[in-house]
Amino acid sequence: MHDVKAKVHQPLGFDEKLQRRKPKRAFTEVALLSHALCTIGNKRFGKALNADRAALIGLYHDATEIITGDMPTPVKYFNSDIKSIYKEIEHTACEKLLSILPEDLRDEYEGDIRAIR
Repeated sequence: MHDVKAKVHQPLGFDEKLQRRKPKRAFTEVALLSHALCTIGNKRFGKALNADRAALIGLYHDATEIITGDMPTPVKYFNSDIKSIYKEIEHTACEKLLSILPEDLRDEYEGDIRAIR
């Protein structure tokens, strides 16, 4: 007889599910959710939100991670010192992203990339 061990699968917690998602999917989800929330705000609550801009910013929301890599949220916000330092790192990464764009295109992306900070 073969010795077969049963595998017990624990349901993933929300954070674990998010960490296992493909980044491309996460960007899409944030963009879609941002657009939907703005649309709901406009239609149901009389707001004047720019859903298209919100979706675009949603696509760029983690663009600085191209430079910094991903840092888990619990680490980013562990205390005010780490949060402050990480914001500085994100600012530097944002400026780096803008600096590598051709100068004639930089102003097209500057507002959107800076909006993610």
